[in-house]
Amino acid sequence: MDLDPASLGVIVAGVSAILSAVVALMAPRLTFRYTRALELDRRRFEKRSDVYVDLVAHLWDLRNLTDPQSPSTDESQGRLTTEENRRLEARVHAFASAEVDDLHNRVTIAYLTWFNASGQLRRSGTSADPRPSIGDAYQAETARRAHARKTLKEAIAELEQQIRDELQPDESPRSRRFGRSAKKALRRES
Repeated sequence: MDLDPASLGVIVAGVSAILSAVVALMAPRLTFRYTRALELDRRRFEKRSDVYVDLVAHLWDLRNLTDPQSPSTDESQGRLTTEENRRLEARVHAFASAEVDDLHNRVTIAYLTWFNASGQLRRSGTSADPRPSIGDAYQAETARRAHARKTLKEAIAELEQQIRDELQPDESPRSRRFGRSAKKALRRES
């Protein structure tokens, strides 16, 4: 089959018109999807950042509360109310990463362990007025409370480090992915 130049020109023009139409229809759709994904990532990052700021403030309150050199002797100072704590827990569960959620659960368990040890210590006497009949029990409870405090401080430090790592500007999944490809392109050019 032999095509004359005019027929060939019409076929090439038709194919290019069809391809142009497909590209013209697909480009806005792809752009919209990409913009929507970026907006969703930005919103998630903002929500996560807000939760992390509240969580770090709560961690600082817990650290001050459990510090023996802290000027505060009121254990209710710095603690969230039950409703505030529930809301923080829900926000952490909804917006935080799985790692932060798990570490937050560890901090909560460590805090409750410390709090229970503190209560038992108060029931067995105080450092100013230890009861002679239960001196060994008092020392055991003091050691238990010190261990619980150490465990809590370690859990808080680990959670704070995880939050710092996640909030670094180059650590979001999209910027990491695009950052690597940009770094590779720069290496190839140099």
